[in-house]
Amino acid sequence: MFRGLNAKALNFIAFAALRTSLCTKFTVDSLTQFVLGAALAEATIGHRVGRLAALMGGIVATLPDLDVFVPFGDPVSDFTYHRSATHSLLLLTLAAPLVAWLITRFKQSWRDDFKPWLLTVWLVLITHPLLDSLTVYGTQLLWPLSEHPFAVGSIFIIDPLYTLPLLGAVITAQLMRRTERGAS
Repeated sequence: MFRGLNAKALNFIAFAALRTSLCTKFTVDSLTQFVLGAALAEATIGHRVGRLAALMGGIVATLPDLDVFVPFGDPVSDFTYHRSATHSLLLLTLAAPLVAWLITRFKQSWRDDFKPWLLTVWLVLITHPLLDSLTVYGTQLLWPLSEHPFAVGSIFIIDPLYTLPLLGAVITAQLMRRTERGAS
């Protein structure tokens, strides 16, 4: 299933996702972000590149939370700065072309799919801070232009009522893809 992907890279990504899940106390949990990214990638590019689209979308969705590895000095600073630069809609938009280009280097067959991957990566990256802004903790969406933390407070950090149906949809899409291949 993971032919063409470097095993060391996959191990690192899995470790980073696990580490991020354990460290992000003040953000929407990484599982939810992973599932949202997987769903977006499945919906936007899954028909074109297959099952790995969901995996890649999930991995990309966790990237903004990798700043938990950066110590900002003390717990208050760690909390304050966690949702700033790496959650900036401006910086994530600027990072999307690089991330999309890196993804298209994973598999030879994806090299001609830069534009669809760019759209997918951009959607996955910007939905991360938008989802985080729905919690009470706030997200600096407009950093560096503004340090105002946008917060709606409509979902809890870990919200199974949001995550489980979305996970069910991703699993269903993956199973339907398997069924479609078997029928043809």
